[in-house]
Amino acid sequence: MDDGYIFDQSWKDEHARLRALEDVYDGQSRHRLAELGVAEGWQCLEVGCGAGSIARWLAQRVGTGGRVLAIASTHGSPSTTACPT
Repeated sequence: MDDGYIFDQSWKDEHARLRALEDVYDGQSRHRLAELGVAEGWQCLEVGCGAGSIARWLAQRVGTGGRVLAIASTHGSPSTTACPT
């Protein structure tokens, strides 16, 4: 089934590719989110969470009083990940 996604998610190095994207973009993403004021108690949704580094960072920021829901599409089916704080 062609889900329209350009990269083959079953590629053996897909996780490494996602991690490389995190290395390039996470600093700016964290900076922007911090500027927005993400803090204890927030409820956050991350759509297209890649390898999950921003979701984990958000979970640390919102603490036990907040929630983070991270959604990624894997082979055309959405999946969710719980991020421990």
